[in-house]
Amino acid sequence: MLHRLAKSLPLAAATVALLAASAIAQLPVKSRSALWVGTPLDEYVRLLQLTGEHPLSSRLLRPLEYESRTLTLRGDASLGRNPWRERYGASQGSHTGTFALELYEPLLLTTANSAVPFGTNDGAMWAGKGVSASLTAGAAMRAGPLTVRLAPVLTWSQNAEFTLGELFKPLPGTPPYADPNAPRIIDMPQRFGDAAYTTADLGESSIQLNGRGARAGVSTANMWWGPGVDNSILMSNNAGGFPHAFVGTERALNVRIGRLEALYIAGRLS
Repeated sequence: MLHRLAKSLPLAAATVALLAASAIAQLPVKSRSALWVGTPLDEYVRLLQLTGEHPLSSRLLRPLEYESRTLTLRGDASLGRNPWRERYGASQGSHTGTFALELYEPLLLTTANSAVPFGTNDGAMWAGKGVSASLTAGAAMRAGPLTVRLAPVLTWSQNAEFTLGELFKPLPGTPPYADPNAPRIIDMPQRFGDAAYTTADLGESSIQLNGRGARAGVSTANMWWGPGVDNSILMSNNAGGFPHAFVGTERALNVRIGRLEALYIAGRLS
């Protein structure tokens, strides 16, 4: 009996895999630009709001899953006020079906520093001296209120050599790459080792439920809390995101005396 069951398991697994592949093949597939913290589309939507070419919406607690599902940009404005209308017009149509598969256009970020490491709001990428780059790609499957997104990021930094700052009162064994001013109390190295630096990160991946004005799930995506363009009040994409669980409002809710947004997260940095 056990022998017969063991022989049938591979066939059952293959059948399940074929059925799953067939189900996915039946999903409407849509290619679209990513709308998460720091992407070109994220910043472009805000500019269109400021020029009046797109309706105002709260962007205080990003990422905005509701906006990524429902965003539709006008395609009839002048090029002077909406210069990327063909780039982001029809491709960002609202998702209205029950099931869908979305493929995100890859995002490539590169930077080059000639003297010392420097970077800002560049996610998981370490912008060391020399050339650095990050590549993000992925897809999302939507089934009713459930969205499962896999959008990892791969980074590489040349991490070339430069003259390090002298450490101030280091403890024995402190690496030479530590922060020069507070090598014992802050985790902010001047350089990540003495060779090229590569990382693989889950990036903007998440599993979440949305509906009835609320959202909940787990994620590694970057967050941005506040109205700033270059600097937020809390959180940012100045580094990679961290694993966290969350629950909160899906979008600003009308509570008669104003609009209310709330978001609670629980996570751990390491």
